[in-house]
Amino acid sequence: MGQKRIIGLDIGSGAVKGVALALSGKRVALTEARVFDCRAEGILNEAELLNSVSGWLEQLGWRDDTLIVGMPQYLATTQVSDFPPGATTGLAEMVEFETQQLAGLSDDVFLHDYQVMEPKFGRHNPVLIGICRESAVRDRIEMLTNAGISASDLAMSGIAVANAFFGLYPDAVTNDEPQLLLDLGAENATLSVIAGGQVLFVGSLMFGGERLTELLAKELGVDPEEGEKLKHEAQISLDDPGSVLYKAGEQLDSEMTTVLDHWRAQERDELADRKIVRCWLSGGGAKLRGMDRFLAEKLGCPVSVFGPVVPDVTDPDPALATAFGLALHGIGRCRAAISLSPPEMRWLVLRKRYFAYLAVSAALIVLMLVGGIVQSVRFLASEQRELGIRLAELNECERLIPQLENTRNAIRYHEMRLVPFVERGNRARKFIAGMNGLAAACGEADWFIYFADDASYQEGKTTEKERQTSSKTPATPKGGMGLFGGGPAAVPGIGDTVSAPEFPRLLPVEDLPRVESIIIAGYTPLLAERPYESVRGIVKNLDEMDHYNGVDLLPEVDRIGREDIFEPWVAFFKQHPGDRYKAFTLRLPFASLEVNKRDAEVKQ
Repeated sequence: MGQKRIIGLDIGSGAVKGVALALSGKRVALTEARVFDCRAEGILNEAELLNSVSGWLEQLGWRDDTLIVGMPQYLATTQVSDFPPGATTGLAEMVEFETQQLAGLSDDVFLHDYQVMEPKFGRHNPVLIGICRESAVRDRIEMLTNAGISASDLAMSGIAVANAFFGLYPDAVTNDEPQLLLDLGAENATLSVIAGGQVLFVGSLMFGGERLTELLAKELGVDPEEGEKLKHEAQISLDDPGSVLYKAGEQLDSEMTTVLDHWRAQERDELADRKIVRCWLSGGGAKLRGMDRFLAEKLGCPVSVFGPVVPDVTDPDPALATAFGLALHGIGRCRAAISLSPPEMRWLVLRKRYFAYLAVSAALIVLMLVGGIVQSVRFLASEQRELGIRLAELNECERLIPQLENTRNAIRYHEMRLVPFVERGNRARKFIAGMNGLAAACGEADWFIYFADDASYQEGKTTEKERQTSSKTPATPKGGMGLFGGGPAAVPGIGDTVSAPEFPRLLPVEDLPRVESIIIAGYTPLLAERPYESVRGIVKNLDEMDHYNGVDLLPEVDRIGREDIFEPWVAFFKQHPGDRYKAFTLRLPFASLEVNKRDAEVKQ
């Protein structure tokens, strides 16, 4: 809402660099830059270093500002992953899974963040992912906190260098050719590959400015302090390949070649074979004289030094590039916003960043609530009148509901009374139509010997004991052998005493069994090579009729106990051995039923 200052803090072993950016409206300006020389203070360990940095920040008046601290690149890992195009929902879960794959078999917990990039270079939905061990991040935060340094966010130093480059050279975003960003620090270096405004690869090198110091001190036989002074006065010369600095440069070139080969091996074909068009140097090591010409000779491309321009200074300072990128990250003007902060720190940063907007929003909400209350009072008065009318209507409906229930029960009662008439009254018509269908379905040499509903067929079965004694005692036909149930009954003679009829037990109307299918049996000429061919033809003809649906042979288990159907014909064929016929028994389910049973829920 007003002017805000963000401090990018690059804490190195040799020096601590700080860059202050001020944001007023949409304008970003570098207002101040400071360097804290750790060697001059004689600092021995990291805890002592951070305590000294805390006092230094207090002197500069920066300790209460928003501090963005860099995380050494060698402690973090980056990767560009390509996800399915259009995969926006669920992208966080996919990145989470990819992070687990990058972590491999490690038992450590990893923090991660990601940045969605523009589809380019054969990638449809590229995402830049950064991960780091949570223990390393929390140890860093704990040491900063113990020293009295309150960091608002942590960002990778390699990504910060890329953000600084894009912030200083916005035209580079449109250049789709691969370029290198080499940040030479005191202990190590960071090599990044960029193209088209995207960070494609970030790798760490073991080479650092202190190696040059050690080699010079050893070569000249001086102490490290004197070697550091001589390093700033020395120069790498291409004409002196035997010098210490030249050999150190060759080590740097060898490490860069290894890292570039690793990038090309995992890069897409659209970029892997392209030549590096330019290399950009930053960091304290970039100030070594002749380093740009040496690398240009080794890489075969132009090499330039870059960094932010400090107020009242004309030349860019490459040592401030990382701190400048960290400040851009904190102010929200970077292309790759990868944060390594724990979730609770990110939430706190968001709260601080948007507190002013929250205050204004709260005031607007209060005003809106006051206006809303006034409107609500008027609206509720109108609604109260409408609800009074509706209440009267509902009371009238409540009075009519019992009458509707009684009417519904009466309709249900009469429906149940009609079920027996509908169910039994249509059986004759259905069976006559069924017999007509059988006449149309069978061939000239086919004939049927049995036609009954399923219940009658089942009632006519004999038990195993009855079948064993059937040859000794003449069988008496059982009930249910007729078309509509029941069997032959004795007719009383004159003078016989007739007992009162026994009424069957009462059967609930809805439990009345339905006639859902019929059973037929018959014979068809036997074809030796295709014994079931004629039966298949009959089944096919019956299935094509609208009267039946799902005609099939009766299973063997259902045919047991009804051998009596075929017994007369078996005896007949024994007397006429020349005739060969195939017996069959079919179940013919009706395609439609007159009465549909209500399910249990409807009955309740």
